[in-house]
Amino acid sequence: MKWISTIFVFFLTVQVFAQSDSLDLSLAQAIELSLKNNYQIVISHKNIETAKINNSWANAGRYPTLTARLSNNNKYNNVSALSSGIGLSTARMEYTTATLYPALALQWNLFNGWAVDITKANYELLEQLSQGNTALLIENTVQTIILAYYQTLLQKEKVKLAKNVMQLSGDRYNYVLAKQELGTSVTFDVLQVKTTFLSDSVNYLMQESNYSNSLKNLNYLLGDTTHSIYRLTDSFEAIDEQYNYSDLRQKAFENNSTLKNQYLNQKILQNNIGLAKSSYYPTLSLSAGTDYIQSWNFAGGESADDYTYDFYVNLTLSYTLYGAGSKKRQMQKALISQDIGEVSIAEMQHKVENDLYRLYDLYQVRKQMLKVSIEAEQSAALNLELGNERFKNGTINSFNLRDLTIYYMNAANQRLESTYNLIQGHTELLRITGGIVNGN
Repeated sequence: MKWISTIFVFFLTVQVFAQSDSLDLSLAQAIELSLKNNYQIVISHKNIETAKINNSWANAGRYPTLTARLSNNNKYNNVSALSSGIGLSTARMEYTTATLYPALALQWNLFNGWAVDITKANYELLEQLSQGNTALLIENTVQTIILAYYQTLLQKEKVKLAKNVMQLSGDRYNYVLAKQELGTSVTFDVLQVKTTFLSDSVNYLMQESNYSNSLKNLNYLLGDTTHSIYRLTDSFEAIDEQYNYSDLRQKAFENNSTLKNQYLNQKILQNNIGLAKSSYYPTLSLSAGTDYIQSWNFAGGESADDYTYDFYVNLTLSYTLYGAGSKKRQMQKALISQDIGEVSIAEMQHKVENDLYRLYDLYQVRKQMLKVSIEAEQSAALNLELGNERFKNGTINSFNLRDLTIYYMNAANQRLESTYNLIQGHTELLRITGGIVNGN
């Protein structure tokens, strides 16, 4: 009997050691940590910053460009010439010229068929789309953390169940050993109860390992590189919500992040038709500037300089009379892309509605399964309690009691799994209706 007590002390020591120096972690804290440390979310926020930089009138082409230019030209000249007189003679003339060319040039596209306005509108939509992609990523991350958090709680509850069953088996083993010492129990019964206790002990250790692995997975999802030991503080309870399918359907079509992003894409495709139409209009551009030329000439020790400057303002109106059908092709492609986008939206709406209907139906079934599993566990626990009394009275043997224990273990595990499944179903309904972040 001493070694059986030693095993209990070992299990208790392992559990206390595992809980020492642990940090409290609520579900809200877990979500906050995961959103802060998620690499893809950090990258997505950087993409939003890039989209904000692109979303400007200057980038769309509304404002003119002003260019300053400064150039310099130095030239050495060595010129020979023939002169006539009594005889031919050759004269040479050397001179150096230095020239400086400063200039300012302004280019401004005054009109190009409203392409600037449409381009700016697309930049705004692209910024919203970048934010929508980040929102979708956040939703997926939050869903993953919620399920991982409750999966860890599930494994923790199963540890409690396995420990409880192991302790019951240990109590029976001590009881049978005591009866053997009194001579009222045979060796076969002792070995049978001992085997049961050892089997339950192994199950407990395996479940402890499952719980530890679940915690490690949660640490990874939290972005924790310090391998902290967390003590989860939220309770393992399912949320019994009463949903109306029509309300869920309306929320899904209005707030589903994937659909909202597709709606933004469709607006961009519609704007692209406007960009294609803009090529049918003439373009009006303005060019203005000033040029200045300063020259210095050096020859025979003497110097002379001169300068010139000018100003100009020019308007240019241009229109492509013939482009081999390129305008028509661009318009056709834009219209086809819009049609494809509308079909994609219809397909996505159909999928969202089908997924919502399936998840809603599954959620209702899981609610009933949880109620049944709770009643089954309560019944199995009562049967096990009565079975223990009958075992001590000698009414049933260890085999019968083991069957009752297994029924209880299966019922309790089913109740835990049903609880987790209902939590999972509730989370999926929140995600598909766009309420997993704000809870609406």
